[in-house]
Amino acid sequence: MSDTGSSTTEWIGTNGGGWNDPDNWTNGLPTSGITAIINSKTPLSINLDGSTYSSGDLAVMGGSSVTLTDGTLDMSKETVTVAQDTTLILDNATVDTSWDVHDLNGTGAVTGGTILISNNSSLICNYTTSNISFSGPGNEIYQHFSGYIIPQITNLSPDDRLRFASDDWNGCSWGENSNGTFTLYGAHNNVLVSSITMAPGVTPGDFRWDYMDAGLICFLPGSMIRTMSGDIAVEDLTIGDQVTVVGQDRQTSTIKWIGKSRATAKVGMPLDMSDYPVRILANAIADGVPYKDMLITPEHCLFFEGKFIPARMLVNGATIFFDTSIKEYDYYHVETERHSVIIADGMTTESYLDTGNRKMFTSIGDEGEPTSWEEGAFAPLGTSPDFVRPIFQAIFARKNSLNIASNSSVTNNQANLNHSDLRLILDNGKVIRPVRKVGNRVHFLLPEDVRNAKIASNASRPSDTIGPFYDDRRYMGVSVGSIHIVSANKLTPVTSHLQQENLSGWHCLEGTQSRCTNGYAHLPLPENDTMTGKILSLEITSSGPQSIAA
Repeated sequence: MSDTGSSTTEWIGTNGGGWNDPDNWTNGLPTSGITAIINSKTPLSINLDGSTYSSGDLAVMGGSSVTLTDGTLDMSKETVTVAQDTTLILDNATVDTSWDVHDLNGTGAVTGGTILISNNSSLICNYTTSNISFSGPGNEIYQHFSGYIIPQITNLSPDDRLRFASDDWNGCSWGENSNGTFTLYGAHNNVLVSSITMAPGVTPGDFRWDYMDAGLICFLPGSMIRTMSGDIAVEDLTIGDQVTVVGQDRQTSTIKWIGKSRATAKVGMPLDMSDYPVRILANAIADGVPYKDMLITPEHCLFFEGKFIPARMLVNGATIFFDTSIKEYDYYHVETERHSVIIADGMTTESYLDTGNRKMFTSIGDEGEPTSWEEGAFAPLGTSPDFVRPIFQAIFARKNSLNIASNSSVTNNQANLNHSDLRLILDNGKVIRPVRKVGNRVHFLLPEDVRNAKIASNASRPSDTIGPFYDDRRYMGVSVGSIHIVSANKLTPVTSHLQQENLSGWHCLEGTQSRCTNGYAHLPLPENDTMTGKILSLEITSSGPQSIAA
């Protein structure tokens, strides 16, 4: 059946269980812009046939379970809505609603009900408010935006992987609740997951949380590692080989462990978070450094002036760039007796430091105890703009001598900062635009009986608008100062954004006068009476990070 004029299509399954069969839908396939509705009162399985399909919004309901098997739904910036009494099951399947630009015309959200992620499945989204459960090996949830809280995860085991926005990773911690569950906190003591129930026999001690585990830190095949026997391809190294080290009290160190795994790039994510490898062209750093094109993962560190810099912070779109032609690849870790500066392709870089992700790899050699970057690293990380920017500029300037043209954008996320597109979004989806702007105050006319609103705006990341050398990958919307509700006879202050630590869509409190949104921030409002003509007045102290020349 087909009706190209309809904006919705509902599953009827008259011709088997194949997602891509138009006869299984009331109005043809649910392509981009078409909402797919699956309403089943009995368990239902839909086969994705090992393929990737685009879809509009997805609504799952009926009070039973719907299983998507063997494939991928690419739903960039669309929304998945699951009824509270319904379960969406992913079985060897991926649902990806994320979007590489913080565009609130499409939230990339997964909301409601329960999502069961099973048997090598992934849920990738900008944020989720669904309850999550894991089953079987190799599962993953990746919540792209910071400032949102996953309410519940059950049956979590070390085979599962939780990934959050980059700014949430630098110092995760557990808190035990009175009922035996655990709360997962982010870098700023912000709640990432309210309640986690472990799989049988699993404790928090079985996990390691570290900023550097938020991305891969490895060599790709063909990387030539300097040893006492000359330069050897990383895939040909063996336990016991003597690799050349720099800056230590000896010239060599013994390889004690080698790990290998495979990566698949996450298409549609910001490039620095998508796991595409970084290609460093021959001679990009200096003459003969590297002596051939170098391929490493974005978080792999290069060694400059006594400090380690992640490769992603040096991406300039000309001599160092994300190689998006490589969507799947093997990668290798090489661990020496202690964390070391080694030489790969003629470039000083790092050996493997086990911060808790060793279980991700097929490996040979002795497995030691994990450590932290602060305790186990040979040298400190150098990620401050004052340190990285001059190095970035010097490398970028070499492109002229190499006759290499630069890309006008070093990433795929350059933001349009001409305006903030500030608006309110109500619980019913209604969008309210400003009725007046006076100085730095913006006024909105509120309907009756509004209890909550979302402050929505354009948003961008400092690492995009300022440059990769600025290590802040948070989406920054608008900074909001005082908020008032103005009526004919009174002025009512709204202070929840300056008082509630874990308020969805707001970055951590950094003062008492204002707070920055991530572009989609929840604002609870005082109970409203039936009086019409109420004005919500926002003081906007700034609007996103400003773009400056490299």
